[in-house]
Amino acid sequence: MFEHIDIRITSEGSVFIVEQNDTIRRKQIEPQSLLQLIKNSIDKNEVVDKYGSPALPKNCIYYGVLERFASSPTQVVVIERDKCSKPYNHIGDIILNVGYPKLLFAYKIQNNNVISSAVVAAKDEFIKNNSAVYHFPYGNVFADGIICWGNYRHPQLEELANLTFYPELFYLIEHTHPTNAVGQAVVDLLHKGKKFDDSKLVLMTTFKKFINQFTNSKGGF
Repeated sequence: MFEHIDIRITSEGSVFIVEQNDTIRRKQIEPQSLLQLIKNSIDKNEVVDKYGSPALPKNCIYYGVLERFASSPTQVVVIERDKCSKPYNHIGDIILNVGYPKLLFAYKIQNNNVISSAVVAAKDEFIKNNSAVYHFPYGNVFADGIICWGNYRHPQLEELANLTFYPELFYLIEHTHPTNAVGQAVVDLLHKGKKFDDSKLVLMTTFKKFINQFTNSKGGF
């Protein structure tokens, strides 16, 4: 059995097989024979590198894997939340029915633990790579979208689908930042019982650039 075989094609279209073992031999073969060799190899070998995503959270609009072949691959998931009214805990003062814009929550998961999370606002009904994303209008989110959770730590995920409920935790934590990431006073944007005015949103970047930045960030809390 040969250690390996090199296949070389000249600029004139000739096909040579170079067998390398104890000796080196070179022989020319017909292109049809090369195709048959490739076909035989495919027929005899099953594909062992099959990959499919796990069950994903509801309203998941993006799923990716980093370092797929590493011992601890990192998963990136983005969950969409429609424009809504939810509680907002502003420095310990819980304000009910505050309007939120449409939000996109991004999570980075490793070994079933959330190691980083981010949130941005959006306006498009269907999110595409070139869709604009905007800074979260309230507190506890930095300029790159990374969420400040204080001392809170997410519970370990039993399965990825359970991430569906994690965005709800963000609405309930105490938001301690008096201004948002672009320096606007949060109290000026909080309006009880009213839908959020999307004209107040400040442009951040595109969805694709946000994902690339979040994926490559070191993350943290």
